[in-house]
Amino acid sequence: MPSDLATVFDHILGGFDIPDPESCLRVSAAAANASVEPLPTTIAENLAHAVMWQTFWLGALRGGRSKSGMTEWNQDWRKPEPHEWSGLRAQFTEGLREARRIAASEPMDHQMGSDAEAVGILTRIAVHGAYHLGQINQIKRAARRAKA
Repeated sequence: MPSDLATVFDHILGGFDIPDPESCLRVSAAAANASVEPLPTTIAENLAHAVMWQTFWLGALRGGRSKSGMTEWNQDWRKPEPHEWSGLRAQFTEGLREARRIAASEPMDHQMGSDAEAVGILTRIAVHGAYHLGQINQIKRAARRAKA
Protein backbone atom coordinates (compact mmCIF):
# COMPACT_ATOMS: atom_id res chain seq x y z
CA MET A 1 0.00 0.00 0.00
CA PRO A 2 1.46 3.38 -0.94
CA SER A 3 2.20 5.95 1.74
CA ASP A 4 -0.35 8.68 2.40
CA LEU A 5 1.95 11.17 0.69
CA ALA A 6 2.34 8.92 -2.36
CA THR A 7 -1.47 8.77 -2.49
CA VAL A 8 -1.58 12.58 -2.61
CA PHE A 9 0.67 12.48 -5.67
CA ASP A 10 -1.55 9.75 -7.16
CA HIS A 11 -4.51 12.12 -6.81
CA ILE A 12 -2.64 14.95 -8.53
CA LEU A 13 -1.22 12.78 -11.32
CA GLY A 14 -4.49 10.90 -11.79
CA GLY A 15 -6.69 13.97 -11.90
CA PHE A 16 -8.89 12.83 -9.02
CA ASP A 17 -9.76 16.32 -7.74
CA ILE A 18 -8.37 18.60 -10.43
CA PRO A 19 -7.57 17.92 -14.09
CA ASP A 20 -4.52 15.67 -14.42
CA PRO A 21 -1.32 17.50 -15.44
CA GLU A 22 -1.12 16.08 -18.96
CA SER A 23 -4.73 17.03 -19.76
CA CYS A 24 -4.54 20.40 -18.04
CA LEU A 25 -1.33 21.31 -19.87
CA ARG A 26 -2.53 20.12 -23.29
CA VAL A 27 -2.57 23.56 -24.93
CA SER A 28 -0.44 25.06 -27.68
CA ALA A 29 2.61 27.16 -26.90
CA ALA A 30 0.75 30.15 -28.33
CA ALA A 31 -2.22 29.60 -26.02
CA ALA A 32 0.10 29.01 -23.05
CA ASN A 33 1.85 32.32 -23.67
CA ALA A 34 -1.31 34.35 -24.38
CA SER A 35 -2.39 36.94 -21.84
CA VAL A 36 -5.97 36.73 -20.63
CA GLU A 37 -7.22 40.03 -19.22
CA PRO A 38 -7.46 40.87 -16.35
CA LEU A 39 -5.35 37.93 -15.11
CA PRO A 40 -1.79 38.86 -14.14
CA THR A 41 0.01 35.77 -15.47
CA THR A 42 -0.12 33.39 -18.41
CA ILE A 43 -0.33 29.62 -18.32
CA ALA A 44 3.34 29.45 -19.34
CA GLU A 45 4.41 31.84 -16.58
CA ASN A 46 2.52 29.77 -14.00
CA LEU A 47 4.11 26.58 -15.22
CA ALA A 48 7.64 28.04 -15.42
CA HIS A 49 7.22 29.27 -11.84
CA ALA A 50 5.98 25.86 -10.66
CA VAL A 51 8.77 24.03 -12.49
CA MET A 52 11.46 26.31 -11.07
CA TRP A 53 10.41 25.63 -7.49
CA GLN A 54 9.73 21.94 -8.11
CA THR A 55 13.25 21.59 -9.57
CA PHE A 56 14.75 23.40 -6.57
CA TRP A 57 12.89 21.20 -4.08
CA LEU A 58 13.74 17.96 -5.92
CA GLY A 59 17.36 19.13 -5.85
CA ALA A 60 17.12 19.52 -2.08
CA LEU A 61 15.86 15.94 -1.83
CA ARG A 62 18.95 14.87 -3.80
CA GLY A 63 21.27 16.65 -1.37
CA GLY A 64 21.24 20.18 -2.78
CA ARG A 65 20.42 23.37 -0.92
CA SER A 66 17.14 23.38 0.95
CA LYS A 67 17.07 27.13 1.63
CA SER A 68 16.24 29.29 -1.36
CA GLY A 69 18.21 32.41 -2.14
CA MET A 70 18.39 35.23 -4.63
CA THR A 71 19.21 32.79 -7.45
CA GLU A 72 15.72 31.33 -7.14
CA TRP A 73 13.92 34.59 -6.42
CA ASN A 74 15.54 36.26 -9.44
CA GLN A 75 14.13 33.47 -11.67
CA ASP A 76 10.68 33.51 -10.10
CA TRP A 77 7.79 34.52 -12.38
CA ARG A 78 9.81 34.80 -15.55
CA LYS A 79 8.26 34.96 -19.03
CA PRO A 80 9.30 31.74 -20.80
CA GLU A 81 9.79 31.68 -24.55
CA PRO A 82 7.20 29.75 -26.58
CA HIS A 83 9.82 27.15 -27.61
CA GLU A 84 10.19 26.18 -23.91
CA TRP A 85 6.56 25.08 -23.55
CA SER A 86 6.86 21.37 -24.37
CA GLY A 87 9.92 21.01 -22.15
CA LEU A 88 8.23 22.75 -19.22
CA ARG A 89 5.20 20.46 -19.53
CA ALA A 90 7.37 17.34 -19.54
CA GLN A 91 9.58 18.57 -16.70
CA PHE A 92 6.60 19.38 -14.49
CA THR A 93 4.92 16.01 -14.99
CA GLU A 94 8.17 14.06 -14.62
CA GLY A 95 8.96 16.03 -11.46
CA LEU A 96 5.62 15.03 -9.94
CA ARG A 97 6.32 11.39 -10.85
CA GLU A 98 9.79 11.60 -9.27
CA ALA A 99 8.33 13.12 -6.10
CA ARG A 100 5.73 10.35 -6.00
CA ARG A 101 8.47 7.73 -6.39
CA ILE A 102 10.40 9.22 -3.46
CA ALA A 103 7.24 9.44 -1.33
CA ALA A 104 6.52 5.74 -1.96
CA SER A 105 10.08 4.50 -1.46
CA GLU A 106 10.96 2.54 1.65
CA PRO A 107 13.20 3.57 3.16
CA MET A 108 12.58 7.01 1.71
CA ASP A 109 15.09 7.69 -1.07
CA HIS A 110 16.43 11.15 -0.24
CA GLN A 111 19.56 12.93 0.94
CA MET A 112 17.98 15.24 3.52
CA GLY A 113 18.80 15.15 7.22
CA SER A 114 15.63 13.26 8.14
CA ASP A 115 12.50 11.72 6.70
CA ALA A 116 10.50 14.53 8.33
CA GLU A 117 12.45 17.11 6.31
CA ALA A 118 11.88 15.08 3.14
CA VAL A 119 8.16 14.81 3.85
CA GLY A 120 8.04 18.59 4.28
CA ILE A 121 9.69 19.13 0.89
CA LEU A 122 7.47 16.54 -0.80
CA THR A 123 4.41 18.19 0.71
CA ARG A 124 5.53 21.54 -0.73
CA ILE A 125 5.93 19.95 -4.16
CA ALA A 126 2.43 18.43 -3.99
CA VAL A 127 0.64 21.50 -2.66
CA HIS A 128 2.46 23.98 -4.89
CA GLY A 129 1.99 21.83 -7.99
CA ALA A 130 -1.71 21.28 -7.34
CA TYR A 131 -2.22 24.98 -6.63
CA HIS A 132 -0.67 26.01 -9.94
CA LEU A 133 -2.57 23.34 -11.88
CA GLY A 134 -5.70 24.91 -10.44
CA GLN A 135 -4.55 28.36 -11.52
CA ILE A 136 -3.76 27.07 -15.00
CA ASN A 137 -7.20 25.46 -15.21
CA GLN A 138 -8.80 28.78 -14.25
CA ILE A 139 -6.75 30.66 -16.88
CA LYS A 140 -7.93 28.15 -19.50
CA ARG A 141 -11.55 28.71 -18.43
CA ALA A 142 -11.11 32.49 -18.57
CA ALA A 143 -9.58 32.23 -22.06
CA ARG A 144 -12.54 30.15 -23.29
CA ARG A 145 -14.98 32.66 -21.79
CA ALA A 146 -13.10 35.59 -23.37
CA LYS A 147 -13.46 33.95 -26.81
CA ALA A 148 -17.22 33.35 -26.38
